[in-house]
Formats: sequence, C-alpha cells, structure tokens
Amino acid sequence: MYIEERWAKENEYFDRGKMKVEKLVLHSPGTAQPSADVFYNNYNRTGANALPHAFLERSGRVLQLMPWDNVGCHVGAGPKGGWNGLSIGVEVCEPAGHTYQPNSGTMIGYDAQKNAAYFADIYEQAIQLFAYLCERYGLTERDIYCHAEVHRLGYGSNHIDIEHWWPKHGKNMDTFRADVGARLRGETVRPAEPETEYTSGMYKVLADNLTIRRGPGTDYEAVGYITDHGCYTATEIVNGHWGRLKSGAGYISVHKAYCRRVGDTDHKLPYMVKVLDGALNIRSGPGTDYPVMGVIRDQGSYTVTETSEGTGADLWGKLKSGAGWIALGGAFTSRPE
Repeated sequence: MYIEERWAKENEYFDRGKMKVEKLVLHSPGTAQPSADVFYNNYNRTGANALPHAFLERSGRVLQLMPWDNVGCHVGAGPKGGWNGLSIGVEVCEPAGHTYQPNSGTMIGYDAQKNAAYFADIYEQAIQLFAYLCERYGLTERDIYCHAEVHRLGYGSNHIDIEHWWPKHGKNMDTFRADVGARLRGETVRPAEPETEYTSGMYKVLADNLTIRRGPGTDYEAVGYITDHGCYTATEIVNGHWGRLKSGAGYISVHKAYCRRVGDTDHKLPYMVKVLDGALNIRSGPGTDYPVMGVIRDQGSYTVTETSEGTGADLWGKLKSGAGWIALGGAFTSRPE
C-alpha cells in the first residue's frame, strides 16, 4: 500500500475546513471502474456532487484527493445528522466487467470466481490502509463503518455499499473490522475467498450464544439469543448472510462460522421421499438418540409432514402415518422426480 497525493482543488468541497478524525468510512463507487485516475478526473472539477478523501486500487495505490483531516463530502447525512465532519471516506475501486440494475445496488454480471484474485488483492490493501489510518489517528477497528452502516445508524445518505459486493467473496464489515484489528495487533489475517451464496432455508445453530438482532447487521439492536443449538428457518437472506427468522423474532447470521444449513424451505411440506436404505429405522423422535419403533424394508415411497434437525443425519422427517421419524437425504432417502 502506498499513498499518492493529488489534490482535487477544483472541487468546491475541497476546502471546507479541518476536522478531528473520529471515524473511518469504507465505500465502493457503484461502478465497474478499477482506475482511481478516472475518478480523480471526475471529482477534480466544479460541479462535482461529492468528494471522498481517497480511492484505493488493487495495486495498493491510494490516490489521495485531499488531506485526511479536511472535511470531506462522501457520506451525506441522515435524520440524526451527518458524519462528513468527523470521518475519512475511502472508495475501494471495483473491477471491470459488470453493470448495475437501474436505481439499485444490485450487481449484474458480476463473477465472484473470476474476480476472486482482484478482490483478495484489494481487500488486503484495504486492511493495510485502514490499519494505517487507525494508527495515525488513534482509532481502533470499532471506529470503522461502511456507508450502508452509517445510513442505518441515521448519519448518512441511503447507500448500500459495501454490503452488495464484499459478501460475494466471504467478507463483510464484521470480518473486515476483525481483520484490521488483527493487523493492528500483529496477527495473521485470513485471505479473502469466494463464499457460497447463502439462501433461505433451515439452519442448525452451531454457536453457543447466537444473537438475534432487530435488523440484518451487527449495528442493529440485539433482541434475543439462541442458546439451544436448535434448527431455525430463515425465510430470506439479506446483506449476504443475515437470515430473517420465520418466527418474526428478528435476524440471525447464518454464516458458516455460526450455522449449518440442513434443509430447504423452498420445497413445501408435506412431500414424498423414496427410501434407499434396505433397513431404515423408524424412531420415536428426530434423532438416533430416540428409540427405534419399527423398520422400513420395502424401499417404498413415504410422505413426510414435518422436518427437524437431529443426531445421526442432517435432517429427519416425520411420517404422515404417525409411525415416527426417519432419517432423510444421504444414503437414507431421495426425492422422487
């Protein structure tokens, strides 16, 4: 990471006074443009509608457009006020090759696998830059936010960056803050890697104390906790890995660090399964720790009216006949075409 100073003095927001730096705000431009020079040309003129402090390229080049302690114009304001007067704004350049759905933060044609190396490189450079800024201004990783988070807190305009992009590579603001914190402490940071896309469905909670939040992110209020290692249904996924609980209690992170997917709610109950095992036990409950009530030996088709997590299989199904529960999936059952 290296810094090149090139002041955008033609921009009317360049000289709005000095500030005490209290926060760091991470942005992405919302356009497929990896060159900071292109953005400099756009912002170094009269009539530009904003001015961030810097643009970060994959190479590690930081093109700084104004002194770090100048008041910028990068995050707007919300109902509680604005953070332009206390925060540094850095734009992380996106790779070429994709577009955006009109009036939306939805990327079209973005290939996470193809862009994996680009993202891994620029993510590492972002860690270096934000660790440097933290050290320079006496801040910690807890003082780092993205534009979307600032908006939800009530201090920024309505933007989605970087939550529309980074989760495609298994990273988000929580992991970024953790990685910057690790770098500040001299610890090794795990490289970015493509993330399997999380979808609605049933998830087994692995964490001992998983927080339920009012909204899809750690900046939302905690409204409860899951401590039973149970199985819960996420009816939709927001911001990469935040699942809306079917119960309406709130949102949980279904990231693989906290949960494991065990079912698919897109297939409505009841449904039919074909038995593959020549001697499939019927148990009184969903798991091998329940007593055996009978055995299916005919490899026939059976209707399941309810599913649940349990020991011995990823998912268990309750038989429509009321005879008990059988293990689903794997070598036990299949779904008839």
